[in-house]
Amino acid sequence: MSVTSVSAIAVLDLAHELIVRRVIAVDELALCSVDLQQRYLAWRRGEPATPPVQEQRLAERYLLWLWQTLEQRESGEIAAQHALAIGSVVHADSIGVLANWLSHCATLGDALDTFTSNSALLNPSERWQVSLEKDALLIHLQLAGAQAYPAVALLRSASALSCWVKHLSGLAIKPRCLRVSSAYAPYVALLKDHFACDIQQGSGFSVCFAPEILTYPVGAANAYMRQLLAGKAKALASEGLTAQTLTARLQHLLRADLAHYARIDACCAALHMSRSTLFRRLKREGATYSELLRQVRLEQYHALLAGAKPVADMHEQLGFAEPSSFYKFVKSYATAKA
Repeated sequence: MSVTSVSAIAVLDLAHELIVRRVIAVDELALCSVDLQQRYLAWRRGEPATPPVQEQRLAERYLLWLWQTLEQRESGEIAAQHALAIGSVVHADSIGVLANWLSHCATLGDALDTFTSNSALLNPSERWQVSLEKDALLIHLQLAGAQAYPAVALLRSASALSCWVKHLSGLAIKPRCLRVSSAYAPYVALLKDHFACDIQQGSGFSVCFAPEILTYPVGAANAYMRQLLAGKAKALASEGLTAQTLTARLQHLLRADLAHYARIDACCAALHMSRSTLFRRLKREGATYSELLRQVRLEQYHALLAGAKPVADMHEQLGFAEPSSFYKFVKSYATAKA
């Protein structure tokens, strides 16, 4: 199995924030990896790199180690305060390819769609599910990879989402509310103070905005720069996927467009291989197409439930041709859970 990678600039920026906040010292980065320490020092010294650090990747375990260290060394409330503060600032020297691409999208809706479709460039474990209710735009945040991220890591994501909405639009937009599960009960007072909005009981962690923000223009948008950055981002994504296992590549397709890639023929076409080759290579990696499909369906089923989407409307988004197949899936999951 290949090592899952994340944006290098995201790792280095988080390391710097924790060092500035005296959670860790520069020398302690070597406890995770000497490579991480050397990369950090070279970045802070401004040493030229090829490719630029904004285009580099680092092992996801580096990012995970930083979050786990914060959780271990600080109390829950202090760790949460750090995470929220880290997410609430945009550092010009820490903006990677994806963030630059977002800065040149035409509208906030365009930027949100670009991020959700390409979040693997930042961190393959970070997934956002967007749904529209009658009068609300709901963004469900999830760190759902194989790695067990501390809860505070998701607080940083929520804070960054709110910060970037303001940064891109140039407007003082705040969420209408947050919907969080009981796992975030210890942080409710902090969340209410930080986001200045109502905190409601829900499933997982969702941020709710007024739906009209999707039409708000991005202040610094430049169509030419957007085209250049889109090409660069897609090239980086392609390079990353070729280095991944077939299992990871298939998961990426399913999460990107489950309604389409729930058909195995569509997956085979995208991966340029026959069914027999797909099955054989997955077996070699200890995986099956049906199990990967089931796992991704469960992930997105939970996200849709968190967004209060009517169950009757879910079957197409989850790649079921008929509602009856969807109900069998839900029933089998409920039986297994019981």
